[in-house]
Amino acid sequence: MAGKKGRSGRKRKSTATLKLHGTFRTDRHNTKAPEPESIAPDPPKWLSGAALEEWKRILPLLLRENSVTPWDRAALVAYCEEWKMYVSCTQKIRMLRSFTVTGSRKQKAEHPLLRIREKCFRRLLQVCAEFGLTPSARSRLNVKPESMDDPLQQWLMMQQRRRQAGKE
Repeated sequence: MAGKKGRSGRKRKSTATLKLHGTFRTDRHNTKAPEPESIAPDPPKWLSGAALEEWKRILPLLLRENSVTPWDRAALVAYCEEWKMYVSCTQKIRMLRSFTVTGSRKQKAEHPLLRIREKCFRRLLQVCAEFGLTPSARSRLNVKPESMDDPLQQWLMMQQRRRQAGKE
């Protein structure tokens, strides 16, 4: 197998992720793993522009789902900075007249900004998966809402329970 001895295969999931997925078992997993409290980390002072806007947009969503802790600050900063790069590349690409450039030997090639944007998007998706920010990553989570303040949601749950009770 490729890689370092003892480190091949899938990367390990955190205890919190295993619990969210509903697959945590005390006999198989580390019960002594640290579990930091889910509170908002402060953004770095140098974060600006689209990165800071994305920080302010995404942080409340992650906090609502208990998906971020102060320990996750660096990963969240990486996500916001990748977002900023992706937005910047997209804006510059929109101003282009052509998506190709002519090389020194008169050959046509793809504009370098397209490749840079594609790399930003791939890295962005990798970090998004860590926080459960993509549909496929969310589909692997098994999260139950803590409280239902919405009366419609309460009524729908009551109707669902009645239907289930009628089937039994």
